[in-house]
Amino acid sequence: MPSPIPIKSVLIRIIKEANITSEHVVDAIAKDNGCEVLRLPPYHCCLNPIELIWARLKKSLRKRNVTPSMSESVCTAIRECVNTIDRDLWFQCVRHVKETEGRYMHRDTQIESPFIIHVNNDSDDTSEDEN
Repeated sequence: MPSPIPIKSVLIRIIKEANITSEHVVDAIAKDNGCEVLRLPPYHCCLNPIELIWARLKKSLRKRNVTPSMSESVCTAIRECVNTIDRDLWFQCVRHVKETEGRYMHRDTQIESPFIIHVNNDSDDTSEDEN
């Protein structure tokens, strides 16, 4: 009888105990050239141009696909949809991502008034009712 498959928490503990580090060749190349690779959350549509391309491809394919199976007509529709992805579309998607990043950075740098919570009941402030 085969041994039972360990549950996720056990597998995560085993991986952490193994102290595995992942190094990517592209990170070393970037570092040697004075750059740093920033990893995006996977499938994050706002910050990943390829996700915008995939969304457009799937939408276009849904309009053309009339069969539930992988028939020759579906393969032809896929080829036609892929052929609509050109340099200009990529440029638009990358520009959209850069604009989104700019909005995020601007929002993150906005200085707001401090938000202070006093833990104890003592307060130097007097309310307007007390005046």
